[in-house]
Formats: sequence, structure tokens, C-alpha cells
Amino acid sequence: MSHKQISRALGALTSAGVLAGALSTILALPAQAATVTDIVNLARANLGKHNCDINSLGGRGFNGSCTPEEWCADFAKWVWQNEGAQVDGLTAAAGSFYTYGQRKGTLHTDGGYRPQPGDAVVYNYAGSGYADHVGLVTEVRGDGSIQVINGNFNGTTASNSMVAYSSGTGRVGASIAGQTISGFTSPVGVGSVPRRVGVLRNGDVKVKEGNLDSAWTTQETLGTKFKVDGNRIAALRTNGVLAVKEGGLDTPWRIVEEHVTDFSLSGGRIGALRSDGTAEVKEGLDSAWVMEDDAVKQIAVSSNRVAVLRADGTVKVKEGGLDATWKHVEDRGVQIALTNSRVGVITDSGRAEVKGGNLDAPWFAEEDNAVQLELSSNRIGVLRKDGVFRVKDGALESLWTTVDDHGRQIALGGSRIGVVRTDGTVWVKEGGLDATWQQVDDNCTEVELTQE
Repeated sequence: MSHKQISRALGALTSAGVLAGALSTILALPAQAATVTDIVNLARANLGKHNCDINSLGGRGFNGSCTPEEWCADFAKWVWQNEGAQVDGLTAAAGSFYTYGQRKGTLHTDGGYRPQPGDAVVYNYAGSGYADHVGLVTEVRGDGSIQVINGNFNGTTASNSMVAYSSGTGRVGASIAGQTISGFTSPVGVGSVPRRVGVLRNGDVKVKEGNLDSAWTTQETLGTKFKVDGNRIAALRTNGVLAVKEGGLDTPWRIVEEHVTDFSLSGGRIGALRSDGTAEVKEGLDSAWVMEDDAVKQIAVSSNRVAVLRADGTVKVKEGGLDATWKHVEDRGVQIALTNSRVGVITDSGRAEVKGGNLDAPWFAEEDNAVQLELSSNRIGVLRKDGVFRVKDGALESLWTTVDDHGRQIALGGSRIGVVRTDGTVWVKEGGLDATWQQVDDNCTEVELTQE
């Protein structure tokens, strides 16, 4: 149980008048270390909030942000602190994140360092604990760019600025929003994102964590579809109930919606397609659903985008907040795929097309005779009608590598590739495209992998 979970539980028990009798039970529960995914999700849950708004945990502001001061460091410290990271030595000064990294040994000033989600990015460090700005890395993309969430951003004063995104090249010495990156500092006391593999076998959702030889843990027995994303697992049950769990594999399920026929889970967002054809999205388990569109056939979400495939084949994508404006990108879609930097579609002719960068970019024709298209941060995977499974690394125009020729369903996740073959066996490889396959299960219909 994280500090945040304990705080919520204590608050609920205090209001119910049963704190004394239950305190020992709470404190006896095993600790669940927060992960960088928790940091990212908490930062995202406060997008659009101003310095003295009610934050996503129910308090006002972010540490000292209600005072008339620059509050980028207040926000970053508040996020780290509420997810269990060590924050000793951090102050309202952006440069304190730089000196924190020096003291803790987690400061990265090498231009070759690849930042990680949850890292603090410090700008224009001038020495003596002074810097112009600090934000939190929330996504690292395959092209080397990063997404950052910032407190005290997009405004002219401390009171009219807000929590907002920025993005750019994720390298020391590069500039984002006119400020130069001096270094990245990793939090101490926070775990990494769990590497998970999941399969669906006769209604059983099974997940393993860590290496491919780890033991399976049965998560659900009435599943029709599931997803794994960071420290979250979502399962659609046979009765149309969508359940999500966040944290360890032994965390209890939370029912988030009913009458669901399909869903998407990625980047802290949950997208649900209801039986009446309406598509809705929420950010965080405790957030309210936001209705996005109707007459929808498929929904896909990422941390900064939402895409819908409508029943008439129209594909629309929005970027930014859930109230952003839709962009019409395709008329003949039958399947969609989405990341923060790429959009993919299979058209009614069976052609798989992908566009990278902004939503106005042209489509790049990737493959014909496609039945499934998968995107990860730096890979594209296509399953053809004849069972051939092909993957490419890097640019849209990179060469394909055929990795299997008996595929029925495919998955991509960071450095891992998964396939359910036509005989029901599940195989996963990790590393390069020429890595060796390892069988992890049989009699399955679906495999899913966490992004790294």
C-alpha cells in the first residue's frame, strides 16, 4: 500500500469513526512500492489545474503553490512525494532537483542518457541550486523525443499558469519550449514499470511479471478480452463489465463501467465502447467518464491522443485534452492503432497505413492483406491474412523482418514481441527482431505485452 493509498484509507476510516479499530490492520498490510507509472498517472491526473485548484487527491494546490511564487518545483515535488519517492532536500527552487540528483547519485548530464518516465528534467541550471524550470518526463518516444508535464506552464503569472504538456528532443543540451535541458534526475525510492506478459486461455486471464520464465498468476476467469499497461490490467468480462486493477498482481479489481463491448488501455487513460455505440474515456480510475463520440466501432487511446473508428469507416483522432477538437484522418477504416506519435489504420482494401508526427502528416502504405496492425514506441507489426507476421524497427519506411508465419494474433511491447499461433501456442521473444522465440503457453487466443 503506497503512502497515497494509506492516506486515502485513513481519511475514509476517520470519517467513518472506526480509525482506532482498523489502524493496526492497515499498517499490517504489505507495502506496494509505487512505480514510475504511478508518477506519470498522478501528473496526468492534474493536467489543466492552476496553482490553487483542488488537486486530484482532494487537497488544494501542490505543496506551496497557493502562495504567489513560481510553482513548477512545487508541483514536481508534490507528485514525487505522493508516490513515495524520497524528497529530502527538494524545495520550491527548480534547481533543487539538480542538486538532489547530485547528492543521490541519480543526476544524468551525459548527452547520451536516455531519459525515463518519472525523471525530472531541469532547464538552464546556473549553479548554486538555481535553475529556470523543472518538469516531469511522462513519455519517451522511439524517435528520441519526450513528453513532459510541467507545473506553472502556459501562463504569464503564477496564478494564470497551469499544469500542461510540453514536448521535444529528450537529450541534455536540447531545447524544449525555448529552455535548454541541463540534466535529468531520477527519483529515489520508486520502482520501475513492471514488465508483464498476459494471455487469455478459455476465459482465464493469466499474467506473469518479470522474465519469461516467471510463473503465471490467474487474474480473471470470465474474460473475453484484456490489456496490460504499466502497472494496470484491464479485463472485459462475459457480462459486459469492464474491470481494472492498478498496482501489484494481487490488487483487487475495480469495476469501472458496464455494458461494454470493447475497450482500450494506455498511458493512464481508459477508453470504453458501450453497447449503444457511444465511446467514452477517463483519465485515472477515480475520474469521471467523458463521452467522446457515438456510432463508434472501435476506440483507441494513448496518453495524449484518442482515436475512434466509426461504423461508417470514418477515422477521427484528437490530440491533447479529452475536450480537444477531432481531426478527420481516414474514410475507409476497418481497424485502428494508436501511439502518441503514430496513427495506424487498416483500410477496407486490407492495406495497413501509418502516419508519424502530426495528424496532418501523409499516410505511408506499409503492407497489403493485413488483418491486424500493432504499434509500439519504435516498432510496427502487421499480421497478414496468410499468417505471416512482419515487424519493422524505426522509421515508417524501414525494411520489414518476417518473424513468424503461423500467426493468429500479435502483440508488441517495448523490446518484446508476442504471437499466438494458429495452433494456440503463445511465443514471445525479447531483444532484436532476430531473437529466439520462447514458448510461454498453449491453448490461448490472445497475448498482450506491457510497453517499456
